[in-house]
Amino acid sequence: MHIMDLTPEQWTEVEALFHRVQAVPPDSRDTLIEESGVEETVRSAVRRLTMQDAAPDPLLDEGIGPSAARLLLPDADGRLPSQSFGPYRVLEVLGRGGMGVVYLAERADIGARVALKVLWDAPLSPSLRARFEEEQRIISQLRHPGIVPLYHAGQTEEGTPWFAMEYVDGQPIDLHARDRLSFVRQRLLLFREVCLAVRAAHWRLVVHGDLKPSNILVSRDGHVRLLDFGIARRLDDALPITQGRLLTPAYASPQRRAGAPVDVQSDVYSLGVILFQLLADRLPADQGERVSSMSPLRRRFGGREEDWIDIDAIIACATAPDVVQRYESVDALVRDVDRLFDGFPLEAVSVSATHRARKFLRRRRVPLVIGAASTLVALFALFAHDRSLRGARDAAIAESARTARLMQFMERLFDGGGQPPETVDSIRVATIVANGVREAYALTSDPQAQVDLLESLGVVSGRMGRYDRADTLIREALHRADTLYGGSDPRTLGVRVQRAKILSLRKQTDSAERELRSISTLIADGDRDHPVATAAQLALGVLLRDQGRTKDAMPYLQGALMRSEQTDTMSSLFVEVLRELGIAVAMSGDFAAADSVWERALPVARRIFGPKHPEVAFLLGNLGNVASQRGELAQAEQYQREAVALTSAWYGTDHMYTALTEFVLAQTLNRANRPAEARDLLLHTIDVYSRTNELGPDDANTAIAYGTMGVSLSALGDPRGARALHERAARLLRAARGPDTKSALIEDSNIASTLLAEGRADTAIALLRSTVARTSASMGERNVTTAQMRVRLAAALLKVKRYRETVDVSTDAIAIMDSVMGGRKPASRQARENLLAAYVALGDSVSATKVRAELAGIR
Repeated sequence: MHIMDLTPEQWTEVEALFHRVQAVPPDSRDTLIEESGVEETVRSAVRRLTMQDAAPDPLLDEGIGPSAARLLLPDADGRLPSQSFGPYRVLEVLGRGGMGVVYLAERADIGARVALKVLWDAPLSPSLRARFEEEQRIISQLRHPGIVPLYHAGQTEEGTPWFAMEYVDGQPIDLHARDRLSFVRQRLLLFREVCLAVRAAHWRLVVHGDLKPSNILVSRDGHVRLLDFGIARRLDDALPITQGRLLTPAYASPQRRAGAPVDVQSDVYSLGVILFQLLADRLPADQGERVSSMSPLRRRFGGREEDWIDIDAIIACATAPDVVQRYESVDALVRDVDRLFDGFPLEAVSVSATHRARKFLRRRRVPLVIGAASTLVALFALFAHDRSLRGARDAAIAESARTARLMQFMERLFDGGGQPPETVDSIRVATIVANGVREAYALTSDPQAQVDLLESLGVVSGRMGRYDRADTLIREALHRADTLYGGSDPRTLGVRVQRAKILSLRKQTDSAERELRSISTLIADGDRDHPVATAAQLALGVLLRDQGRTKDAMPYLQGALMRSEQTDTMSSLFVEVLRELGIAVAMSGDFAAADSVWERALPVARRIFGPKHPEVAFLLGNLGNVASQRGELAQAEQYQREAVALTSAWYGTDHMYTALTEFVLAQTLNRANRPAEARDLLLHTIDVYSRTNELGPDDANTAIAYGTMGVSLSALGDPRGARALHERAARLLRAARGPDTKSALIEDSNIASTLLAEGRADTAIALLRSTVARTSASMGERNVTTAQMRVRLAAALLKVKRYRETVDVSTDAIAIMDSVMGGRKPASRQARENLLAAYVALGDSVSATKVRAELAGIR
């Protein structure tokens, strides 16, 4: 019986026995197969798979073409080819497989080394040639730090195709983990890197199909590189999978082994097997084996019981035989890995109530500790906390006994949770906060300090984007403050303001507004010295502004500025007021005024926070965004790159705030006609947004990033790909914000632009007419956005030579923009260029001359 003739039931038996065989030493495998008790057909298949898995050139990776090539082609005798491949000359063989030979090659002109893949048997196997070319196309589309990039491609004079990729000088991930990573957390972090690379491929609609350690290398700098997309396929592509190279059974899902096409969940299954192998240093012996029962890491280094329970649950969910019970995406898998790190119950896995309780208590288990004021203030500075401690508590905690307890608290914070020792400088703020949460609940000997610390940890968690945790901590602080001080005390009101801000971040805007207005009624209007008045006014102004109610917001923001100017112009609150007021002013269209507000804030922020603080980064990002919209692209890029560097250093490269600063930089790069650079940044932005709990793949911010990527693809000459992104963005924005909101309408107009580029002018014009009408109805006839929609409609009309209508639509758009924006601005240049082209086509030289003069006056 041929191995492909096995039934699904027989494949299941083959899988179970093959896994058991792989788990024992080679000299014991034949005995295990013979004594397995299964039918001879299954035993025979396992013998063949085991033999081929151990062979240098397994038949699983080949069809008839490679076999014939070994007999007929020049490379068959093992000698290196003497010919060059473009600028590359071959140095040695790195590996062979069904999709060709991979060589280490060197570029003759600059000496750079690459991995060169050559399909020697292209004439013998047209289907393999098609698959080889598809692999080349797939790699060229994938841009991610964890995926090997394509450098060059071509073919020899004889028609032999080849392509050059990054050469990764490293080890397969399982060997790297076994040799160099001694702790569970280290291996989990490396596995998470793999997941992010696979997730980036999935976002580009590419599934790998053959994930296994030999296809995941770890470079000398300790980062993963995903390679070998030989049997990968695009989910939107009908190209069949080459049957000569099937799969690697140990890592393939039951559905793949039964002949089903590769999909996202088949990659998830492979990742689950790889995670087991990383933690156990071997493959699972059978389906359902628990890594916690046999991991050498647990035997050597121990670990918390509940963490091992979660690890088992993650692997079980990833490798569930039934796809309904399996993680539906790599995103879901990564979210649970992150929740494991943070000490929260898993999302996609059911666990017992007892286990959830243990996780809950572990996050709150703390010794009784408190300490000296100076050390606690230093701790709060590290947390980026923006208020000083109460003087009464400063005096109370100066006692020497409590100083000793604070030192114990600090030691626990920097303990790293049982992980390998690290220097203080390398400890991330996230680790400190996670440890601090465990400690804060024990400060019962000083309830005032406990309120302060819980609130501080909540504020920091919110700034890190962990809104669920922030809400929990601040609600705890509020409960204790209300008990300790009373509901109308300024200290309690201050915590309530922070709670309202978290509600707003969690998109519970109605509740946040009610809370802030309730606080305002407890603060007398004439009490300028009330310590919470400025913060409450500021929070309400920001909330209204972010809802698009800018006019309603301005009195609160200006009132907050007036109060803060009268109290302390060298405080973090003063900087925050200026930052938020500047955003509101910019939203109203007065970029010059916004600039002056932020320029006032920047030196104060640098002085009180230091030059590398996120507050400085946010101000720089805002200044850059306004400069970009004004057309000052070089200045904008300078500001924004500095902002990216600061947020990345503070929060890490994969944090939502870093992704946000990269997003505004990408917008500038699009405006500077550098769409390829913008696209690469946006890939990372979308990746981070999509796997962030507080945003996710369906969030409006993620949708806007998709739309911005569509702009990049349009500039790169891919209108069809751009349209797919704009349609996706529009779908998400309609669901998140409504069909006639500004962002959704803009995406509809972007879709029309791509239709126009595809030659579907009538469809594009009909959509633009609808978009103009909807924009006018929702935002007003004299709105700038309505005018901008008219400019796009005029451009489409011009393209189909409807010149008289182009004149009418352009004239209306210019009148709106000039009246609303106060004169001729760069935004009206395109409208006048459309108008000029229409007048020239109509032969109206007088009107054309007038428009030329107006264009000359626009910068």
